[in-house]
Amino acid sequence: MRYKLSGKGISDGYTTAISGSNAVQICPNSSPRLERLALPELGVSDVHVKMLAAPVNPSDINMVQGTYAILPELPAVGGNEGVGQVLEVGSQVTSLRAGDWVIPQDAGLGTWRTEAVLNEGTLAVVPSDVPLLCAASLSVNPCTAFRMLSDFEPAARYRDCVIQNAANSGVGQAVIQIAATRGIHTINIVRDRCVSLCLSQQLLKMF
Repeated sequence: MRYKLSGKGISDGYTTAISGSNAVQICPNSSPRLERLALPELGVSDVHVKMLAAPVNPSDINMVQGTYAILPELPAVGGNEGVGQVLEVGSQVTSLRAGDWVIPQDAGLGTWRTEAVLNEGTLAVVPSDVPLLCAASLSVNPCTAFRMLSDFEPAARYRDCVIQNAANSGVGQAVIQIAATRGIHTINIVRDRCVSLCLSQQLLKMF
């Protein structure tokens, strides 16, 4: 179906979508490119979301390369995490309302876009007083760090000591902070480089 842009939105001549969205589209056998996508009409269980921020993680790059464990059917919008603000909700939506900040429930939602119409069940609410960049990067690295500290047998406990490499990574920094709140000691290894002293001082502030 062909769509045309107009001052009032995107129309196919018969139905009018809420608006259009600029999105980074991943296509077969080509580099990601910025495209203008039409948004579908708001369903009864759908939520219209304006994206506020979305990071680029190594897992996002792996997905573009086709080497990640979770691969979407192409073409697809890139981005596994981010934070958006609810603009409008469908008539049967009960857990969200306009103004809420939301993040994806799972990877592969496609967050590299300006707007989206998504099912209520694919989103989770986060407090709007969380710093924007923290909210945008909440659902991948911190969750990975939490599971690393919780899922291994035996799980790390109070006064245990955890050793990790790549401690300056997003996951590594989250491990340090979550462990500190649990009274777990961490030994953190980073690569030797010219900024190692400055980096060490930065990591020490997280304890």
